[in-house]
Amino acid sequence: MGNAANVLIGAGNLYYGDKGEVITGFSDVGYTRDGVTLERSGNFYDVNVDQEFSPVQTHMTGERMVVRTNLAEVTMQNLKLAWGFSDTITTSDFSDVDGNAYSGKSLQFGGPDLHQDLPEYAIVFKGKAPGTNKTRLIRMHRCVAAEFGALVHSKTGETVIPAAFVCLAESSRSVNKRVGVIMDET
Repeated sequence: MGNAANVLIGAGNLYYGDKGEVITGFSDVGYTRDGVTLERSGNFYDVNVDQEFSPVQTHMTGERMVVRTNLAEVTMQNLKLAWGFSDTITTSDFSDVDGNAYSGKSLQFGGPDLHQDLPEYAIVFKGKAPGTNKTRLIRMHRCVAAEFGALVHSKTGETVIPAAFVCLAESSRSVNKRVGVIMDET
């Protein structure tokens, strides 16, 4: 018989921060839309022989993990994070097409150095764990924004920032511990 306490429903929070071991001091991205998805896919090599129609063995030759969400808070910081911009958000004065003057924030982007690495972050999801009132943390040690989506301004829906963070191997960690960890409160 199943256990209803192990069925998970509900949103969680997404955080980002430095790649170090400590999770404290991470920044919350704020509201998300359509949930947070952790995808794992693999590349496989099938060993085929003449005597069988199906492979007799299969070997995993690679894996890819991606954290996806839609950031509902369309802040400069979230744009910088989701689109992999490395420049600093600054205070500046600017004018619009009608000549109106403003003071505010600006973020320069486009035309990066060909040898420039993408900014790397640790990504943490905090949500419900199986059990009653328990917490689950999923920490991806080293991530980059590597898939970018459209920023749509429309009268028929909220503007969101599609975000996808590809999880990279942290080679200094032990085998089978290089990408992330799932931790459930007991």
